[in-house]
Order: sequence, then structure tokens, then C-alpha cells
Amino acid sequence: RLLEVDTYEIRGEEKEQGQRAKAFVEAWSSDQSRSLVVNGLTMDSFGRLLCYLYDLKSGEILNRRLIEEGHGAAVSLEVHMARWT
Repeated sequence: RLLEVDTYEIRGEEKEQGQRAKAFVEAWSSDQSRSLVVNGLTMDSFGRLLCYLYDLKSGEILNRRLIEEGHGAAVSLEVHMARWT
């Protein structure tokens, strides 16, 4: 899970949008030219890791790109943590 991003679910009514978001994350993170860094690592009450994922070379942050590309909505850190802890 990515901090401060509420993405579409891959099941239910949002399935199509969720699958597009998943494909975007997979393509972005599998780009071999990237030097990926995890930051802000924390764990929610379900044992899932929450983080920011960014490319050290370009400075691009996946969390932000998902929002910019319409694959998710911005959620404040406080709201995010309250929802998942």
C-alpha cells in the first residue's frame, strides 16, 4: 500500500479502474531504468506495509503519479493512518 493515496479496488464496482491502477503501478515499478527507494515505511493494523515509493534518479514519486494520472485520490497522512490502523 502507498501512503497518502486512496486507489480504486481491484474487486467489485471499481474493478476496471482498479485493474488500470494496478497495471500502472506494475509498469512504473518494473521500469529497469529506475532506482527505486522506499521511504516512510510503516505498518497498518492488518500487517500491510505502507510507504512512499520513489525513483532516486528522477525524483518521481509513485504515490503522486497515481493521483496525477487519475488512478487514485490524495488522502492526508492522518486520515490514511486512521483508516488503516
